[in-house]
Amino acid sequence: MQSDRHVSRNFLVLVSGEAVSRLIAFAVTVFIARVLGAEGYGVIAFAAGVNLYFSKIADFAIEWIGAREIAKQRDRLEALVAAVLGTRLLFVCILMVLAIGSVQLFMSGPERDVLSLFLLTMIPMAANTKWVHLGLEDARPIGLARVLGEITALVIVLAVLMQSIELWVPPVAQIASEVLVAVYLIVVLRQRGYRIRLSLNLKVALPLFVAGFPLLVHILLGLFIYNSDLIFLRVFRDSEQVGFYAAAYTLISLISNLGLSYGMSLTPAFARLGAGTD
Repeated sequence: MQSDRHVSRNFLVLVSGEAVSRLIAFAVTVFIARVLGAEGYGVIAFAAGVNLYFSKIADFAIEWIGAREIAKQRDRLEALVAAVLGTRLLFVCILMVLAIGSVQLFMSGPERDVLSLFLLTMIPMAANTKWVHLGLEDARPIGLARVLGEITALVIVLAVLMQSIELWVPPVAQIASEVLVAVYLIVVLRQRGYRIRLSLNLKVALPLFVAGFPLLVHILLGLFIYNSDLIFLRVFRDSEQVGFYAAAYTLISLISNLGLSYGMSLTPAFARLGAGTD
């Protein structure tokens, strides 16, 4: 029963933080759509939709695989974190340079610059230690970090877009939000006595990335089913049509993303308790 209460409490804390942060993000999205109009918001939605693929590649399913390994091997936490962070940051830096270079060469119009800015979010995403807190079954810092990050984005968007209409504001707000989340979660780990450093220990990191690769493929295929409509719509229609479609889809995204939190909160408990338990 004590274990059941711990799992339930962890789930409620995680989902509550996600729900509040998603509601704030929903409000930001509605405001951006209203201020930028259908065409401007279409540019933002298309760039964010494409960037979603790169953000999943940057994570490399570590949010799932890493949380499981932390739950099973807490005595190796510092070595695992150092190896994964160092390897993932190096991989993401190379990927980001290639991605931004390709965007600048092969894309045109406002989508080129907006997407290039969105791609910068891969760095704080790679440095994010949410998976460590999930593995420790300590959801409170995750929920708080998400709320603080979305409030930061909200403040930036309101402060700038109330003065002038600029397409660079949403991606810059997201960059600031992701940086705050990554820094806060690392600070909490350090305050609790964990040494957070970087290393390129492939012997430790590679098994996690190999284990995460099939899941990454699954996530990317699922994502393609989820948002290929947005990309195809932009190919055959203009940004205004994309804007109307994406704005109507924001409520569905809000609800579906909350469901992911349920699975994430249970994964570490399954790994820690093992088969045959309640």
